[in-house]
Amino acid sequence: MAAYEQGPEDVLPDFQGPLTLDFVNWLAAGDSIVSATAELIQLDTGLDVATSRIGTVAVTGTQLTQTIGSLTPGREYLLRFLPVTVQGMTDPGQIKVRVGLP
Repeated sequence: MAAYEQGPEDVLPDFQGPLTLDFVNWLAAGDSIVSATAELIQLDTGLDVATSRIGTVAVTGTQLTQTIGSLTPGREYLLRFLPVTVQGMTDPGQIKVRVGLP
């Protein structure tokens, strides 16, 4: 699984914008991503915060990008990408984001 997690001292004071994860190391030779969806999970509730995802996942070669709107300070989120490839792989990739206190 492709993954990035901030260290315990890494806290974003605020975040809005695109988050990108590159799947190049997780694709089989000759495989490519044809589409993807994303989930943005607020970790303390386990719920998808769909209203903070802006638009759809952009696929650029091996990279997936989701634009994120406002997040609640003091919370942790998990952005999970769910790619579909030519060979059918749907192994998720994820980015964990910690947003700072106000």
